[in-house]
Amino acid sequence: MGRCVLAAFPDTLSGARGRSPNDINAFCCSPWAETPTGGQNAVWLRPSGRVGEQIGSAHVFDRLLTIALELSEEGKEGKPIGTIFVLGDHEKVMELSSQMIINPFGGVPEEERNIMDLRLKETIREFATIDGAFVIREDGVVLAAGRHLKSSAEDSDLPQGLGARHRAAVGITGLTEAVAIAISESTGDVRVFSRGKIFMEIEKRRKEFTRS
Repeated sequence: MGRCVLAAFPDTLSGARGRSPNDINAFCCSPWAETPTGGQNAVWLRPSGRVGEQIGSAHVFDRLLTIALELSEEGKEGKPIGTIFVLGDHEKVMELSSQMIINPFGGVPEEERNIMDLRLKETIREFATIDGAFVIREDGVVLAAGRHLKSSAEDSDLPQGLGARHRAAVGITGLTEAVAIAISESTGDVRVFSRGKIFMEIEKRRKEFTRS
């Protein structure tokens, strides 16, 4: 499977070349290749399937990706956030994972834990600091946070420097029909995984400093 890479995603979260976050799914999952261009918003596209269609909920994927990008940019109380979201094929994902802490979403009404509710982002920000993954149903309902993903791809061909969180994303998406989105705590980069491969990479814009 090919993948697309968005370099230096703007702080405003307007998509590459003026596209809004709501356009990210259609843009990044385009089956057509596009010639790379230079500059701050350089984009590379390679043929690939549609991640949103894979889980049957393109609008939920769009919302989750937007949340991940915002958390990457904003962090929590001035500190970076590193976490992983697993979306779709929830029954199998739950079978292949275990709870590391008491599930903070347990017993909460479903309508109050759906990522389509914009107010839930701050709750997600709070729980993103704990170890483990978020497991999210196809319709956007968060089933759990703090899940240990038992399937880790130790022999994957991940780029050098990517650690346990990314190996877990490769492993769980290789064994299920789920899609995973990982935020790197060290760099703030966001990566989307599908079918055991990196499908998309979005590099956080590095701040530039000038000497006076």
